[in-house]
Amino acid sequence: MKRANDQLTLICIETEQWLLKTCIY
Repeated sequence: MKRANDQLTLICIETEQWLLKTCIY
C-alpha cells in the first residue's frame, strides 16, 4: 500500500497549491 500513498502524496502536494484544505482532508 506504499505505492498508493505515494500517489496520494503527489496529489496532495499538487492540491496544496490550489487548496491546502484538500491535503488535510
